[in-house]
Amino acid sequence: MNTVAATSESTSLSFSCQLAAFGAYLPTEREDVNVLLAPDEKLLGCSSYVDESGQNPSRFEGAAVMVRRGECSFQKKLENMATTGAALMVLVNSEDALIPL
Repeated sequence: MNTVAATSESTSLSFSCQLAAFGAYLPTEREDVNVLLAPDEKLLGCSSYVDESGQNPSRFEGAAVMVRRGECSFQKKLENMATTGAALMVLVNSEDALIPL
């Protein structure tokens, strides 16, 4: 189990986390990354994100996208985030326990 801390000018968060047992290797050295919320109303990441021209929104390129657990599979959420060019997905659990992925 790991602890992650995020700080902005007005907010500081710290939460328990664990890496998924699949996907790309994540380096242990610190690297700044832009963290964005999933763009759908419920923040679930269950929809494909394309703009009116059919292009993926460039604001997600290389960013971490935070999505909530629920309504669709973890795989579907990952696929949707991957199509945006996001560097990683942060899955927010609705329960206190960590879930093995």
